[in-house]
Amino acid sequence: MSRPAALRTALAATLALAACETDTPYQLVGGPVYDFRIVVEGTAAGLLPGGTVQLFTRATTIDSARIALRGLARLASGGYTVFAVDERAAASATPALTGLAPDSLGRITATVPGAALATTTTLVVGFGAADFAGAHKPLYFQFRNPTTGALVPTGSLTLGRFDPPASTRFVLPPATRWGRAGLWIDRPARGDIWLRGYILHVPLAPNGFLWHAWAVQDSLGILKSVAPIGPIADSLGNPLENHETAPAGTDLPELPKVFIDATRSRLGVPLERFTHLHVTLQPRGAAPGPSPAVVYRGTFPQQFLLRPKP
Repeated sequence: MSRPAALRTALAATLALAACETDTPYQLVGGPVYDFRIVVEGTAAGLLPGGTVQLFTRATTIDSARIALRGLARLASGGYTVFAVDERAAASATPALTGLAPDSLGRITATVPGAALATTTTLVVGFGAADFAGAHKPLYFQFRNPTTGALVPTGSLTLGRFDPPASTRFVLPPATRWGRAGLWIDRPARGDIWLRGYILHVPLAPNGFLWHAWAVQDSLGILKSVAPIGPIADSLGNPLENHETAPAGTDLPELPKVFIDATRSRLGVPLERFTHLHVTLQPRGAAPGPSPAVVYRGTFPQQFLLRPKP
């Protein structure tokens, strides 16, 4: 092989390797591309919807239970309901607490009366409907063994989908699951700014939740402004809004690759004013604004934020 041919072969191999390593999620349509990674939020485990339950008992009698919830967004209408469920009897559920609204940090603390717990086994947090059958049921804790009747005095709520005997749990993605995104100026289209990216191996959302992307201006952990990008999408751009239904199994499965796509003109706000990309677990029917459950985060490159403005 001649030297020029060998160089061309080596260059082609190098470019192919680089393409495999970067898997660019966008097309260059004008201007430089400002590339950044989308990573699992380091504190995501503490931001997810969840909480604890503590029983107050006398011998085998439950006087009350304290339930402390976190990571919940306010709902546009209605509130969260705590159901007391007897897993030993089909469809036996009683609304023990209703109309619960989280504070500004996504927290709810409430007391469940002992009368609601005397003949039940499980506490389930639901929303979206007043009746148990129609409600989304993403959080649950079994405080009584259905077989032996033994009490579990304290424990953590499971996040996933309550549907005995085939309930499933949400598993936080590990730090090795990440994505990439890019910002660039579409000069032929009057200087519009594009934001496009992907995330790999995203777990299905818990029951009643969806994945939602946001452009945010974050200053030392304080959100100064937020613009909704919308639900994450499939490869054809279709929003993945109804994907939490999963086959039977202990864990919710995952989506191999999802996409985020936005432009300054579509958002209706200057995309260049924002500093980060957040992807949150958003309950259906949430009030406007991101939930506290930030699972993925991307930081806009300084070169983009500090670039000369036209």
